[in-house]
Amino acid sequence: MGNFKDNLKELMLFENITINDLTEKLNISKRNMLVYNWLNCYSVPRLNYAIQLGDIFHCSLDYLFGRTLNFEKQKFKSTPPFDEQLKKIIKEFKVSQYKLVKDRVCNMGNFHKWFKLKSTPKIESLIKLADYFNISLDYLVGRE
Repeated sequence: MGNFKDNLKELMLFENITINDLTEKLNISKRNMLVYNWLNCYSVPRLNYAIQLGDIFHCSLDYLFGRTLNFEKQKFKSTPPFDEQLKKIIKEFKVSQYKLVKDRVCNMGNFHKWFKLKSTPKIESLIKLADYFNISLDYLVGRE
């Protein structure tokens, strides 16, 4: 996943935030190893944690996940529910769910989960969608 681990470590160092500090800011149990796992490439954060990380460090999700080298401190707006934002993007770009499936951007099962079950996609799926539409991750999730 891009340079997520390195970017997160750099942001933590720059802001003088320890693993324990970040765990506390993210409201994660001290026994939970999420931040440790992220920093050691065992996993990547789910969308809700990615957005919180971006907000904590005032950085774009594209920077956080290594899609851009440009770091610029900024404040982003609150994100709408993902299903609403994705419907908006699909309408804006005049692309059907069928076309996204046909172009192998995602499968119909994902749409069912995102729209009916109100789940959020994994970062890998978000990156594929953002690449397909040629937009930032922040625009895709409604942060900008």
